[in-house]
Amino acid sequence: MKQEKEAVDFLKALEEGNLITPNAHKDKKVIDSVKGIISMSEEEHDEFQEENPSRGVLMIFSEYQDWKETYKA
Repeated sequence: MKQEKEAVDFLKALEEGNLITPNAHKDKKVIDSVKGIISMSEEEHDEFQEENPSRGVLMIFSEYQDWKETYKA
């Protein structure tokens, strides 16, 4: 549950920054996708990008790292 709240809070921050569509934080599929991305370690993310390059995943992963440092500190 904590991970879901964190994903929703992160999605709301992306919405406020106009980086994703409004109300994306209400879509279960979006929440589950984001939870999967933000739970990756750096190494897991690097491996994923080597096998399946994705700008969307890179954006979410990078933004989350910044958000985590700024808002969770």
